[in-house]
Amino acid sequence: MADLIVNGGKPLSGTITPSGNKNSALPIVCATLLTDEPVTITNVPAITDLDKIVAFMRQQGSVVDWNKDTGVMRVDHS
Repeated sequence: MADLIVNGGKPLSGTITPSGNKNSALPIVCATLLTDEPVTITNVPAITDLDKIVAFMRQQGSVVDWNKDTGVMRVDHS
């Protein structure tokens, strides 16, 4: 892993938002199948694997509302 070296003697401050993790997003979306309750997932990355699983879920009758710009996905399998 690379090191981050900061020179200048001033303390760092601020906030960052990490991007969604593609390796965890797919199992999390699949786990929504375990409930009949609506589920909202945030920070969902727009990746091809998720496009395919969402298309499959919709074909099976699930309602999936995915705003790729904001990374918010609402899933309802009821």
